[in-house]
Amino acid sequence: MPALPLPHRFLLLFLCLLSPLLLRAEDNNTLQLLHEPWSELLQRHVTADGRLNYEGLIEDEGQLLGYLESLRKVKPDPIFWNSNDTKAFWLNVYNAAATSLIVQYYPVASINDIRVKMVSGLKSPWEVPVVNVGGQSYSLNQIERLMLRDQFHDPRVHFALMYGAASGAPVQAEAYAGSRLTAQLDEQTRRFINDPTFNQLAPSTPSFLVCLRLIPRSSGRKRS
Repeated sequence: MPALPLPHRFLLLFLCLLSPLLLRAEDNNTLQLLHEPWSELLQRHVTADGRLNYEGLIEDEGQLLGYLESLRKVKPDPIFWNSNDTKAFWLNVYNAAATSLIVQYYPVASINDIRVKMVSGLKSPWEVPVVNVGGQSYSLNQIERLMLRDQFHDPRVHFALMYGAASGAPVQAEAYAGSRLTAQLDEQTRRFINDPTFNQLAPSTPSFLVCLRLIPRSSGRKRS
């Protein structure tokens, strides 16, 4: 086979270098489209003070279930997804699954009050499989512990997870996105720390009393 002319060689090299960037851009668009139904629900039902209107969500439960169903065909891609893409993906999966669980049992004061009926009896909402991702079922505890905490060791994650309780951090009115995740998590952390509902300046000491949720290594914990 004759050798390619020099200009063609440079063109081929340029295309080889450009291909991963094009694939990466295409993957970002795919992720944005994947999470768009969830993002629309948050924009529609998160109040100005960062609370989720579960009663309003009942009317849009079909869209929520459709988003969760779409996750059956998706697996995080270690080749084309960076760590922020993967972290944002699992944050959205967790939050949508927890929201769906509450909507199913609404009205309920806290997700801790839910008991899911299984063949083996009533189970904690944190331990039962609640979402299927890429053909594998996950509980909320598995997502938080295995897919988020153990992988990323990012304390800001706890301000981004929706625990379905009044003591939870304010909810962001959009889905998490890998391209903006650092800014989104920083904003979530600031909102929680600066919210007087959770934190107050102690008059006797020059420090803040921060009501943080302490989560042990073992599973099966109860949140309040």
